[in-house]
Amino acid sequence: MTDKPAHEFVGHEVKTLPDEAFTSIVRNLTGPRYPTAITVYCDRCYVDHPGIYVVTDDIGRDERLGFARARMRTIGWSCDEHGDYCPDCRPAGAEKGAWR
Repeated sequence: MTDKPAHEFVGHEVKTLPDEAFTSIVRNLTGPRYPTAITVYCDRCYVDHPGIYVVTDDIGRDERLGFARARMRTIGWSCDEHGDYCPDCRPAGAEKGAWR
């Protein structure tokens, strides 16, 4: 369906969805869950990292972005109150994937 895996918010975690689960959600767009694109940009070099996330109406914009940032931290980005930075631009001393 996509060239990148879709992710879903489960509790306070971001889980990767199997392709067949994502396909089922897309085929049933009248259900409570639906896909949305969320892109996080590096504040230094402006590289972007788009992702597909399965959301519900009760997950607001800020919470969705927070979950996308949590996903980015799992792949080496530094995302916190100081900004969003890709692994190449992560500030010195920032732990990989950690909040500062």
